[in-house]
Amino acid sequence: LGIGKEENQFKPQILLKNERILLSSCGGQHSMFYIESKKLYVMGDNDFGQLGTGDIKERLTAHLLIEGEEIKSISCGKAHSM
Repeated sequence: LGIGKEENQFKPQILLKNERILLSSCGGQHSMFYIESKKLYVMGDNDFGQLGTGDIKERLTAHLLIEGEEIKSISCGKAHSM
């Protein structure tokens, strides 16, 4: 979920205040979202490198992956992202 916890959450959670999310996608155990200020964040399991961080370390909080690039679409699969 990106809030630093592994337990199930049953209520909506705020990740970023005052930011408009333009794109979002959820995969098997990971997610990503792109915000209006041209930042792409990833979070979740990374056993197969699906977060694109260059390692296989899971991210329990939103991790900034790309900044300053215009992105048209994003997609998360079971163990991959595009």
